[in-house]
Formats: sequence, C-alpha cells, structure tokens
Amino acid sequence: MENEYLLDLPCIEPEHLTQLADSIAPLFRDNAVSHFKNFENVFIQLATEQDVRAYKPDLNTLAQLGQVGVVITAAGETYDFVSRYFAPGAVIPEDPVTGSIHATLVPHWAKRLGKTRLSAFQASPRGGILQCELQEHRVLIKGKAATFMKAEIYLPD
Repeated sequence: MENEYLLDLPCIEPEHLTQLADSIAPLFRDNAVSHFKNFENVFIQLATEQDVRAYKPDLNTLAQLGQVGVVITAAGETYDFVSRYFAPGAVIPEDPVTGSIHATLVPHWAKRLGKTRLSAFQASPRGGILQCELQEHRVLIKGKAATFMKAEIYLPD
C-alpha cells in the first residue's frame, strides 16, 4: 500500500509500577485501572476508550516529570486498543502517532487480549491507525505515514 511503512522494534516488556509519581497521581485518581512503565515512559491504563479520547492533559503538571513521557491507553471499541502520548518536558505536548510507545503497548495488550496481532489507534487530534504484531522479542508496527523530510547523514571517518 502506498505510503505504508513497517517498523521492526525490539519488544520492551512493561514493568509493573506500584504507584504514580506524586506530581501526576491526582490527574488520574478517578479513572486509572493500572499503570506500568518502561525505561522512558509511564503508561496509565484508563477504564474506557472514551476516557482516553476525552482526556484534557495538564501539560504543566505532566512536564514536572522532565523528559519522561506519559502514555494513556484503554481497550478500544473499533480497534483493539487506543492510546495518546504526552511529553511536554521534552517539548512534545502531544505526539500525533508514536511508533516507539507501541514496543511496550503491544506486549501489554497482547497479554490482556490473548492475541499477538492487534489493531491500534493513537487518538491524538491528527490520529493514526497501526497494525501491530508481537513476534517473540520483536514488535512489528505497520501504518501509513507522510514523508516530510529527506536528508543524508555523513559520518566522520
């Protein structure tokens, strides 16, 4: 399919998180089902897809985590799961479609849903549909993308 790309990423298993940082815990007190992390992000599973879609981020509070990103996710209605990604401390208020977070979201949802092929929707204002597959220690992510820049990189000898 035209403008479709495939990412082949290492699987990054979610790590249990006993509690959220005090700075952001109040933001999710009413609708967090669970939370987990990887080496660079905190993931918060919300109760419903509508909770993810309707979430109004407090970017100033989320920025208190510094470079750490915050991912919210829930089981989907049309797709297997939905998500959104915020990293205001890294100058990313909300990323439209983030491949790398799916290296952790896919094993999380694969375990909960009991399947290795998953459809995902990142519910940012621009949004994007991803077809995902968990393969042993890899996560394959396929979706449409627009090329907005091409460049050549030269490494020193």
